[in-house]
Amino acid sequence: MLILRGTPALSDFRLQKLSSDFKAAGLSVASVYAEFLHVVDLSEGLSDAETETLKKVLHYGPAREPKALEGELL
Repeated sequence: MLILRGTPALSDFRLQKLSSDFKAAGLSVASVYAEFLHVVDLSEGLSDAETETLKKVLHYGPAREPKALEGELL
């Protein structure tokens, strides 16, 4: 099984809205981040060229840098 990180799932607008909603609900949330995760069920390993092709196919959406993963991950 191959697991590849995808692009960030939430726009800046959506992150601001969530932050506002948390504040209105009285929740103390420092930050929120979500990204897509691609899980590939393989019967055999991929060559380097195949892996690169798969990564290119799975590159989509706005160009935003993924964040370093830290804190509580769910």
